[in-house]
Amino acid sequence: LRRGDMWNAIQTGAFGVLFGLVPGIALLLPAVAPGVTIDLRLLGWYLMYVALVFLLMAIPAYKVLKSLAFTYVIVFVAVGIVGTVTAGYLPPALLKVAGWLYLYIGLWFLYVPMALIVNAIFGKIVLPIK
Repeated sequence: LRRGDMWNAIQTGAFGVLFGLVPGIALLLPAVAPGVTIDLRLLGWYLMYVALVFLLMAIPAYKVLKSLAFTYVIVFVAVGIVGTVTAGYLPPALLKVAGWLYLYIGLWFLYVPMALIVNAIFGKIVLPIK
């Protein structure tokens, strides 16, 4: 925020809550609060909502970074698969597909920050980002 980068501030703040905090709490609640149960189908519906948010965010992301928009579409598919499996609409065998998509997502989210740092340190494009 100090640099005026509202895009990343909103993106990381919102997606941290949408994608990490709420599902994490839902999955850890039985271990933290024994006796409290959550129907995982609700988590599945929630993840389907999160997938839709990522799809919608792919549109403005295209103006910032084309590979980010592509990655958001991949996140939409991966989270959508996990959500529909968790909600009970698709067979669990499809989680393998989601796993491969998550591998791509994880590698992309490791590469881009690394490329930004390396490029800033050297003052030129060493690791390309498109």
